[in-house]
Amino acid sequence: MERRAILTEVGGIIRSELDDQPLEITEHTVIDGIDGWDSVAHVRIIVAIESRFSVRFEPDEYMDFQNVGELVDCLSKKLSEIGHERTLRPRAALRT
Repeated sequence: MERRAILTEVGGIIRSELDDQPLEITEHTVIDGIDGWDSVAHVRIIVAIESRFSVRFEPDEYMDFQNVGELVDCLSKKLSEIGHERTLRPRAALRT
């Protein structure tokens, strides 16, 4: 899966979890700079990403992300390790 596609998916998850569809997400988006992205939202976002991409982050990984680019880097690495050709879970399945 290409990095741009990962960023697009992650951005959609972030907007959905923060209930902020107009929010612009780039690799340089600083996590602490987004209104509503507190520790509880962070866990919800990470769990949604794990579910969507069928991966698991270690706590020391997801606690260290400073920006969305770092999150995408880590996710991209995980996807390449497990074989990124796996099918993504449908977004509707994330809310059930």
